[in-house]
Amino acid sequence: MAFNRVMKPIFLFLFLLQFVNAGKFITLKGPFLMPKVRIGKDYIYIYDIGKTTVYIYDKLKGKFISKFGKKGQGPGEALHINDLYILPEYILIEAPGKLLYFNFNGLFKKEIILPYHTRCIPFVNDQFVCKKVNYGFIKEGVIAKAKIIITNKDFKTLKVLAQKEIKKKFRRKKLEIKKMVYFGFKIWNKKIYIGDTEKGFIIEIFDFSGKRIYKIKKNTPKQRVEKTVKSTYINLLKKGVGENRFNNIMEHYRFIFPTYYPPYMNFLVRDGKIYVFTWDIDLKNKLQKVLILDEKGNFKKTVMLPIYSLRDNMKGFLTDIKDNRYYYFTLNKNDEWELHDFIIE
Repeated sequence: MAFNRVMKPIFLFLFLLQFVNAGKFITLKGPFLMPKVRIGKDYIYIYDIGKTTVYIYDKLKGKFISKFGKKGQGPGEALHINDLYILPEYILIEAPGKLLYFNFNGLFKKEIILPYHTRCIPFVNDQFVCKKVNYGFIKEGVIAKAKIIITNKDFKTLKVLAQKEIKKKFRRKKLEIKKMVYFGFKIWNKKIYIGDTEKGFIIEIFDFSGKRIYKIKKNTPKQRVEKTVKSTYINLLKKGVGENRFNNIMEHYRFIFPTYYPPYMNFLVRDGKIYVFTWDIDLKNKLQKVLILDEKGNFKKTVMLPIYSLRDNMKGFLTDIKDNRYYYFTLNKNDEWELHDFIIE
């Protein structure tokens, strides 16, 4: 993938230096397709893509404590976990059609039913920040109208923060879907961070009232998407969903890759810093270039972080960052998932 040949040895050297404080933390037992990790104050929470069980580990010693989560559609149950968030007073599980609240030990407290095609995170004053998508048919195919909004407790729109239209055209009886596009939001310290990579390297920041308070904008050079990236993504998709489902997907859809990489893949906001995960990836050594900015967007440093595969941070993060420590997974020789961590600055 895109990776400067001159800078690569330097980044590799700096990356290896970081492993002075690195090490294996937890070895997962049992079958996991693609585990995801979230780091709390005292506990580590691990869950698998497409599953409903959350495993709790001690943060200091990595000792397994307990697990929670049940598959179903009743109170406290989920069809699968879309994402997990550590809130000041709860563990929040975002599942299809609902939000589930648990205490830090995994005890179910309450749930909230979500409107159709909406993904929401609690904000301030009983409000939510939601990404709402409405689908419709047009002559050429399908159009998706996506909005990032602030709602009240009944999910009535209070303010629209960002919106865009995504057209998916039919060509040769297949629906074309654009890849490598990010449009989403993060919440940190009563602020909303919104990114849309089709607009460029831009992250807009809004306060709790929905007022835009500042915008982060960077100029980045254009880099072409290599053919190997396209084939790698397709192969990973096949591995992730299974051959039968993959064949069904390829029968009805055609993936459209851009000529140039977007300015970034995704971003995290943690501990007052913005970690921007770029498309500068060394697939051979499984390293990804990450830019660290302060809350105002001022550049602090560049680091190389390990990734297991190209899909790691494209839509939702499998990894996490807490207190300047990076947590990530690898597979050992026995095909067991291992959680590693190291200090990144």
